[in-house]
Amino acid sequence: MVMKVRLRSVLQVRVGLDRVGLAGLEQAFERADDSGLAEREELVGLMMEALSTRNYIPAESEDEYRKALWREYLRHRGEDIRHLYSEIEVVVSGEAGEDWDRTVGAVKAVLNEHELEPSFRYESPGPVGASPQVAIAGQVVVRGTRSELAVRKAIKAQMDDW
Repeated sequence: MVMKVRLRSVLQVRVGLDRVGLAGLEQAFERADDSGLAEREELVGLMMEALSTRNYIPAESEDEYRKALWREYLRHRGEDIRHLYSEIEVVVSGEAGEDWDRTVGAVKAVLNEHELEPSFRYESPGPVGASPQVAIAGQVVVRGTRSELAVRKAIKAQMDDW
């Protein structure tokens, strides 16, 4: 007996703060391209319908999936997607200055590479001369002045817990 195996591509996309594998995403894009539709909601609805046959999409996460699909469709078309990055809360404390600015800039750069847009909240610096401290999604990931490489490693180590 010969069994035919049908290969299906599964692509990883960011849905909210999670990475999710979606089967048939490329086919959903092709369907949207061929549809002649132009409105965002119509295109996303068509893609959601196409994906729902192969993927479980929790009802409580549907809005996040719709946003992710639109972002990925724009990427597929070669358009700018930065305005659709998923938002993540970042709390920064410490004394303002060059070290603080460098740390905040490194955090923003690293999160943007992962298609996350930091929503910064600044807290009082505490004692005079206090070094910057950064908490992301409720977890302290950086204490003190760090290079962008050190910030990158610290954030990557915590990403799975968000």
